[in-house]
Amino acid sequence: MTLFTDPFSEIAAVLAVAAGIGALALWLRQPLIIAFIFAGILLGPAGLDWVHALDQVDLFAKLGIGLLLFVVGLKLDPHLIRSVGPVAMVAGLGQMAMTAAFGYGIALALGMTSMTAFYVAAALTFSSTIIIVKLLSDKREIDALHGRIALGILIMQDIVVIMLMIGLTAYGGETPESHFGQQMLAVIGKGIGFLALVAVATRYLLPGLLRSLARSPELLTLFAIAWAIGLASLGTGLGFSMEVGAFVAGVALAATPYRALLAARLVSLRDFLLLFFFIDLGVQIDMGHLGAALGPEMEKRALDEDERNPRYRWLGALPYGKTRRLVADSHLVALTSRMEGSSNVLSEALISSVPVVASQIPGLMGTLGEKYPGY
Repeated sequence: MTLFTDPFSEIAAVLAVAAGIGALALWLRQPLIIAFIFAGILLGPAGLDWVHALDQVDLFAKLGIGLLLFVVGLKLDPHLIRSVGPVAMVAGLGQMAMTAAFGYGIALALGMTSMTAFYVAAALTFSSTIIIVKLLSDKREIDALHGRIALGILIMQDIVVIMLMIGLTAYGGETPESHFGQQMLAVIGKGIGFLALVAVATRYLLPGLLRSLARSPELLTLFAIAWAIGLASLGTGLGFSMEVGAFVAGVALAATPYRALLAARLVSLRDFLLLFFFIDLGVQIDMGHLGAALGPEMEKRALDEDERNPRYRWLGALPYGKTRRLVADSHLVALTSRMEGSSNVLSEALISSVPVVASQIPGLMGTLGEKYPGY
């Protein structure tokens, strides 16, 4: 049974709880990002299970991401981009190459296969653009030299991710190898066309249009939001990330005389919507119980608990292949049984590099060791 009857009430509760936890985090001198993610965990399926308007939260989160990168681009001086760009490119490519090499070597040393080690290295190489940009903005370091170089590195990572995804798709057999080069050229062509379209609009369309709209600050702000979200959507449609499209939209308006006005007006709206992004991260955390019951009585207890408790989800016995995929996709595996029989699941978790919290029983201790910190 849901606690709220409509999405409006859910959003009101989310805002109230987030404000309270955020105030507590501020008092404890902790980043608000941690507070908002914790609020999402508390209100999501793993906690109180208050949030069921997931589509609305996801929409607000995407709008917040778009406005965040738009405001960042809006504050950048195009002349400074030309001077910082080469530094960010060299630093970004160097960072990715070194991190990937170290990650690949460590994964191989831990006994992983070459393909698994490659995926691990790729995961270690890339950073979260949203979280880092938000932290830099909160610390008022986004306009500093190191902040701008960091932003350039993040944009480089987003571009490389697109190329990497195309390569992995082709390697995995979803795309014929003969089409790999065509797809790569298509992405490059789309990128050039996208930047050319924005450059033409910035040079010939936006100056006169902005002068006309500037007579009404509200209308100018509305146009800026539409421009940011529109280019973010176009960037996603062309195969790039939403962040890249929104950032380009901000840079396009950075040379106009209205950049300060727009940035000042959009900061509060950006922070409000971005709250839902971090709450969404916490809400998406899901906890499930995997495995067959040992008898009819225990099966009945599991079903009753599943129906009564929104924080408990019993998945039952699943086929071996699906079990492997679920374990590999998990962020944490908890082996709470006091009886033997969990060694297969433990092996799959270790092979997939998933952290394990386990009961301190002989069968598990023989594999993990007596001094394993996860008991």
